[in-house]
Amino acid sequence: TLAVTASTGRFAGVFTATDGTKPAFSGIVFSKTGSSYNGGYGYFLSTTPKVITGAGQAGGVNLGK
Repeated sequence: TLAVTASTGRFAGVFTATDGTKPAFSGIVFSKTGSSYNGGYGYFLSTTPKVITGAGQAGGVNLGK
């Protein structure tokens, strides 16, 4: 899923990871004159595993034109 708040440029949602969990992601959309990339940048953190092993995942989210 993906939701964008037009007034602030914030985006957020949930995706299905390869292990079947559904981590949330969040970020911000921006447009800057003269920039080589106008789009959205954000992050995600994996859902908390049943057994805490330190094996969680994190990553970046990019929204392009």
